[in-house]
Amino acid sequence: MSLARRVAEEYDGISVGKSVGYRVGQSSVGRERNRVPGTDILFMTDAIFIQESQDDDQLGNVRVLIIDEAHERSLNTDIVLGIAKLLLITRSTDFYVVIASATIDPAKFLKFFQRTNFVSLTVPGRIYDVSVEYNPFTDKSLLQHAVSTIQNLYDKHQGHTLVFLPGQREIKDAIQLFNQRIPDNCVALPLYSALSLEEQDRVLQFDEDSNGVRRMVVFCTNIAETSLTIKDTCLVIDSGLVKQPRFDHENRLTVIETVQISRSSADQRKGRAGRTAQGHCVRLYDENDLTRPDIEPEILRASLDRAVLQLVYLELNPQEFPLIDQPEQTVIETSLELLKDLSCIDDDQIITKQGKLFAKLGLDPRYSAFLIDTYLEHAEILEL
Repeated sequence: MSLARRVAEEYDGISVGKSVGYRVGQSSVGRERNRVPGTDILFMTDAIFIQESQDDDQLGNVRVLIIDEAHERSLNTDIVLGIAKLLLITRSTDFYVVIASATIDPAKFLKFFQRTNFVSLTVPGRIYDVSVEYNPFTDKSLLQHAVSTIQNLYDKHQGHTLVFLPGQREIKDAIQLFNQRIPDNCVALPLYSALSLEEQDRVLQFDEDSNGVRRMVVFCTNIAETSLTIKDTCLVIDSGLVKQPRFDHENRLTVIETVQISRSSADQRKGRAGRTAQGHCVRLYDENDLTRPDIEPEILRASLDRAVLQLVYLELNPQEFPLIDQPEQTVIETSLELLKDLSCIDDDQIITKQGKLFAKLGLDPRYSAFLIDTYLEHAEILEL
């Protein structure tokens, strides 16, 4: 939404709602801010794009599709890439795809789209030098080490500070610890996806307040790697950790793991300190800990139940759908069996009326089944 507002101001000189709009989250009563029309440019999440495809599988009103931050390799992004590949075949003369990222390997994407003879376009950004320091924590806890590192470096660097931590709980605990000895003219703020838009805007639209607070220390998750930009950031403290879901196929449960980030994520975090001036990045881990060059694609570690249902809704064969990283066929087959057990598809893998309803809800099919069954069981009580 913040990106749409900025583009609208540069494009029209006014806010969103004329040439530039956006679509995020579900559209419902009380959530009018989730849908703002635009005649030329529409920003939307990958999940909303897939839902739009359910209403028009050829996307007749779209001529150019820009897939930004493709390196993050979320499950929905990989599905969007597959849909884009199919549309380039069926709409070869009037549909264009732009893949944008700061860290992807272009060769892999060109091979996926069968455009190996194409040349990727590199757009140089205005990035200032960022020095890197490795300072692994040993005897202290991660949060104590992070806070003491901020306090030791705060007066040596101007501008705001970003502190990357794995999750919401760590952020709250770190802020509480930091506030015990917070420097003058400084405010500590959280930034993670579960915050309200108003709370996120406290960071994104920060300016010196009436009390003379001039600097922020923002304790954030990986949402600040690419999705959101905090201007005037000159110091980054990187824990090197991230929380990510992983699906346990044996028990059919999703567990949340805290894992070491990839080298590409580490570079993204470092780059946050070099947008407006020279910066400094302190990594609270050893350089040898960066063993993975890229982010592990979510499609290789997530439940595919909802994704398979979405593909069946689009009348696409999940077992033949093009994916840049193909999961094992047994995983897809297990999801198809579950959808059949939930009466979302029939024996011929044709979507049922219930399957269409579940696809529109946009939830894990098992959650949708629970909600619908609960509603039907207690419908008479709810109507009182």
